[in-house]
Amino acid sequence: MSVSIGGPGSVDSDSMIPRRFVDRAAKAMGMSAEQAEQAAAIHDGYAAAYEARNKAYREALEEARRDSDDSGDFTEFMKRLPPLEKAFSEDVAKLEAGFLADVRSLLASSQESAWPKVERMRRRDVGLAAGSMSGESIDVIAIVDGLNLSSADVAAVATILDQYELDLDRLMVARLERGDDQAGWTPGKPVDVEQIQASMAKAKEEGIKVRDVHRDAARKVELLLPEGVRTTFRDRVQAASFPRVYRKGRTIRELDAAAAMTDLDDAQRSQLADLRASYERDAAPLNAAWSKAIEESEAEGQSGGAGGGVVLSFGNEPESLREARKARRDLDEQVSKRLRAMLSAAQKDRLPKAAGGDGGEGEGQLEGNAVIIRRSE
Repeated sequence: MSVSIGGPGSVDSDSMIPRRFVDRAAKAMGMSAEQAEQAAAIHDGYAAAYEARNKAYREALEEARRDSDDSGDFTEFMKRLPPLEKAFSEDVAKLEAGFLADVRSLLASSQESAWPKVERMRRRDVGLAAGSMSGESIDVIAIVDGLNLSSADVAAVATILDQYELDLDRLMVARLERGDDQAGWTPGKPVDVEQIQASMAKAKEEGIKVRDVHRDAARKVELLLPEGVRTTFRDRVQAASFPRVYRKGRTIRELDAAAAMTDLDDAQRSQLADLRASYERDAAPLNAAWSKAIEESEAEGQSGGAGGGVVLSFGNEPESLREARKARRDLDEQVSKRLRAMLSAAQKDRLPKAAGGDGGEGEGQLEGNAVIIRRSE
């Protein structure tokens, strides 16, 4: 069995409404520049209150850990953890409700009709973050917004996106209502495998419905986009569907850092450009193979969300998935070595340091009946 903890949906993840939500909401409601500025100021106050509450929560956790360490009784920590999490979640929910109410109070009567769109936007942000399948957590509306389309092209896909928003929201409402009913996994307590597998099956069935809504909308939108934008849209959907594959890993960060160095000579710059081009060319089919292996593994295996930010899978990882991930990792290592060979010692010292999780998916793997902990990105 493998276990992923600390992912979206858990108390440990960042549940604060981000600043970019204000910008998206202001656009959706047709706010004036003055209204948008006021909304941003409201968010500043909300963010400060959230950070203060989050700090208090972290300090309480640390105190519980210290007391547990001093006594040598870990069960005491596990007893104190649930009420701390419950209080934190309730306080965060109150802060969020207050923030949204304050933003809504800025609206003119002519803007009120757009508020449900903002509520659906927030439900998408929260509900999609709880997804555990590839392609389940994308937001087609956000991807289209990032294309900076002309007003005519926006109008061409508006009907499809409006229907997509409504179809997806029905699933998000159901997901958020189900919320705490999911069977979770709590450290220090026995694992009820049957209960968890039943919850996983339900979550997987729900996830497939969500994923299919995304795919249907993306397919329809792509057909209506200008030819020059279709590839960009398709690539962004793919990257959002398989973030473990297309995330900005260590190799890309190293290449970016090297390209930004001001002391490269002409030969180094030429070599670097060639290396970057060859890496992108060679990585493309490996990324596609890795994405396909992930999708096949999800379709055939017993994996899915079990609630509380926990994602579980039962059984050994498929060989095809291990091989696909290793092939990409091998390419990354080869390119990293070639990059270092073309740089001076001083330049190599300025490359980004390796961080936890840079080796492929950032997952630990043990065979047999061991619990495998997979840290989310």
